[in-house]
Amino acid sequence: DDWAGGDLRDVVCAADWLETKGIASGVGIIGGSYGGYMTLSAVTQYPNRWRAAVSIYGMANLVTMYTTAREDMRHFQERNIGRPDENPDFYRNRSPLNHVDRITAPTLILQGERDARVPLSEAEQMRDALEAGGKQFEYMVYRDEGHGFTKLDTKMDYLERIGAFLRLHLPVE
Repeated sequence: DDWAGGDLRDVVCAADWLETKGIASGVGIIGGSYGGYMTLSAVTQYPNRWRAAVSIYGMANLVTMYTTAREDMRHFQERNIGRPDENPDFYRNRSPLNHVDRITAPTLILQGERDARVPLSEAEQMRDALEAGGKQFEYMVYRDEGHGFTKLDTKMDYLERIGAFLRLHLPVE
């Protein structure tokens, strides 16, 4: 019942620990699916913490995720955070899309065009908001891919794309 709450605070504490121990001198965040949602939540709730972010098929708007999702995914949200009409403040406050103005980290969005779990519209909404807000971002949609990239060409491209993005924004010193 606390998406991007306590679990996100744990991630922030881990990033703080990496820097405190001298293991890292700047931290990025990357995740897919719920981890992609956590990534987008991290850069909106803790904007000054991150130097780069990569969201792979992550949810951006919990309301539209609920209203456009397959039945099993709607039930998943209901079990975990209730329905939007039951919990409107939570849905509004925990939707990264509603806080794009806070983002300071360069952000890479990767999405499968045919994702049956997290619809392409989630990535499109985030892309449009990042663009409207003048944020630094990259965006890639993989044709004929779903939730979890399966084609070798896609895997090679997305790994190379992530590597180049992180080398650019998190250079080794």
